Amino acid sequence: MRGKVLGALAAALLLSAAQMNPVFAESAGCALVDDGADLLTASEEDQLQSHAKTLADSTGYDYFVVTTDDAEGKEARDYAEDYYMDHKTTLDGVIYLIDMDNREVYIATSGMMRYYLDDERWNQALDDAYDCVVDGEYAKAFAAMLSDTDQYLKAGIQEKTYTVDEDTGEVVYYETPKEYSLELYEILSGLLLGLVVAILIFGITVGKYKMKIGNYSYSYRDNSQLKLRRRTDTLVNKVVTHRRIPREDSAVILLRYIPVPEETPLAEAVGSSREAGRICQRSRNILW
Repeated sequence: MRGKVLGALAAALLLSAAQMNPVFAESAGCALVDDGADLLTASEEDQLQSHAKTLADSTGYDYFVVTTDDAEGKEARDYAEDYYMDHKTTLDGVIYLIDMDNREVYIATSGMMRYYLDDERWNQALDDAYDCVVDGEYAKAFAAMLSDTDQYLKAGIQEKTYTVDEDTGEVVYYETPKEYSLELYEILSGLLLGLVVAILIFGITVGKYKMKIGNYSYSYRDNSQLKLRRRTDTLVNKVVTHRRIPREDSAVILLRYIPVPEETPLAEAVGSSREAGRICQRSRNILW
């Protein structure tokens, strides 16, 4: 959902940028200076060629700078339009003509240039050029028209600009890209939809892990491996320890010999015997 909202915001920004900054053709257009009436010097032709080429490279439109002293019996407008159609490389472009045969300055536009040079701008560019032509400064006249065109291109197409089809009289308005902004209900509905989708995905994932959704079957034959290794034990040494356990009825009698002198009375000898018996008994208790 976050990606959807960000995508919508990005689209709005792009549309706004497209309205502020005109989008031109990717391929370079054609720049041509044709001084058929020999009104320009070589250096002036080079300067005008460079100016026109800069515009052609940046917009992809055609820019023709033309002078003539023979309009072939045509009016300036028809001569300019025919010249453009004979030399064009794209439908979008403009031709600036100083017609010494008809004593007229004319600008003919084609394609998108009809919207950039609307009636108001078209008349302004001709007025700027006419003042120079009256003084015989033909190069300045062309430079003024090229500069005005460059300014209008940077400013973009004006609102409610239209063209009129001379054959049918149909008026065609230029549709400027509309700015797009998210309404409150769109934001709320998007958040709600994203929440529902997130909960649904979470529930499905948890259900699959707990094996409550779908018939889960684990293929143990395909997912198991068995590796057997041979191992042998070899007896190297054997140690046996034997210990004899004495029987319970065995007894060890410790006797103490106490010598009795011959002169000892009988009572003392008997006492010594009893003492020896007590010593023997104590010894037996110590052993067991």
